[in-house]
Amino acid sequence: MGLARETTVPGEFIAWPAVEWATPLYGHRNIYFRDYDVPLISGREITSPPKLWEHIRALGLDALTIPHHAARELSADMTRTDDELEPALEIFSGWGNEEYYGAPLQDTDRCFTRNFAVDTLLRGFHMGFVGGGDGHPAPPADSGITGIYAKDLTLPSLFEALRNRRTIATTGAKIRVDFHINGFPIGSVIRFNQHDINELFPLEIGVTVQGTDTIEQVDIVENGITVHTKTKPRARLDQMAYRWFRPSGPTDGVKRIGTCNNVSRFIYVRVKQRDGHMAWTSPIWLDFYYDE
Repeated sequence: MGLARETTVPGEFIAWPAVEWATPLYGHRNIYFRDYDVPLISGREITSPPKLWEHIRALGLDALTIPHHAARELSADMTRTDDELEPALEIFSGWGNEEYYGAPLQDTDRCFTRNFAVDTLLRGFHMGFVGGGDGHPAPPADSGITGIYAKDLTLPSLFEALRNRRTIATTGAKIRVDFHINGFPIGSVIRFNQHDINELFPLEIGVTVQGTDTIEQVDIVENGITVHTKTKPRARLDQMAYRWFRPSGPTDGVKRIGTCNNVSRFIYVRVKQRDGHMAWTSPIWLDFYYDE
């Protein structure tokens, strides 16, 4: 980690100390550290995800784990995670798109069902999205990259933003995309009950995109299903900004009072450009609970 410390210039360039943890049974996870004086953690010694998280806690490390190419062979075990130490998963890398089975730009020959991003979120996990290169001989960021909404360009700020899922992922183009729900930013978990549901809906969803090429399509995705699509930028073809109001029930534009209770969901934005590049925001979660 010494080289990472030496090449870091806060405000200009951050060499993030990290390591890839891998086992033949439980797959690969990338470990990101908040500090430079950290030990090397090997899958040969720490042999399962629960042992990995236990080891991180036992050493008192500020570290986060990110599942790596989870839907491919040697896939990460996505039946378990850690709410505190594993805030995100890799949705795109040099191994292709792992949003859902059959997605564009996917390596379908070596991918498996039940381990994609949508599968994982449908299990109820709160995990944001990141992109990675992992091209081996390819230059860094030649394929997937991660965008982070941080307070400043320092390692502590980047780490905290990743912990809070303030991230977007792209296929390599530096597409900027952001969205909010009722003012809550990406990565948020909005908890509500039957008493305040009518104050929450209809949802006000705001989307902004600064593309690197003509924007062909912006999708709002809810629980893995595309519920709204916009295809016509108003002015410049590489920019888009709009609001959409999502009712609690059927999408016919009518606000229904007191007819829907358990409406837990995750919502994120997907962008497609004419040149084939794509981007995704981390989700925002609406977690319903009964208040007796």
